[in-house]
Amino acid sequence: QFGLSWSLAWLAAGLVGLAALALVDSSEQQLPDRLIIATLPFLLAVSVVTPAVSLTIQAALFGLLGGGGSLWLLWIITQRRGIGLGDVKLAAAFGLALGYPLIMVGLFAGFILGGIFAMSLLVSRRAKFGVGTRVAFGPFLILGYLVAIIFGRSILASLERSDIIDNRPAVGHRDLALI
Repeated sequence: QFGLSWSLAWLAAGLVGLAALALVDSSEQQLPDRLIIATLPFLLAVSVVTPAVSLTIQAALFGLLGGGGSLWLLWIITQRRGIGLGDVKLAAAFGLALGYPLIMVGLFAGFILGGIFAMSLLVSRRAKFGVGTRVAFGPFLILGYLVAIIFGRSILASLERSDIIDNRPAVGHRDLALI
């Protein structure tokens, strides 16, 4: 899917920024704006040169709203305690780079991977439920982004074939004639 090409070069450069984000978030529990902004051009370049993404301006804007908006709502609902504003900004950047619907694959994968990690902490008794153990979410958002870049189109195609996703318009042209 990537091969030895510009997409691989841009992805490698972007991975350096993503690794820095993951390391900072894991140790400091924050995602610096400067680092998110510095990584964004590489993410956008990967989206432009990677056939798996096929980004349009409309998809990018919907991805920005879907990624950033979803996590912003979670940030508000949890009263700014369940997720950090840096996670919201990172999800918005990923949404802009991935577009819609790939951002939803990335978010879902990030939440699943983060949940598996949290459950492993509980099962291994390294953490107790509801007792102040903080887990950085940024690294899981980053893993979700990578899942979406590498497997996103295949996941979406599988969901479409299984009729979980229905791509038919809600109102068809025949239905409009009746209105």
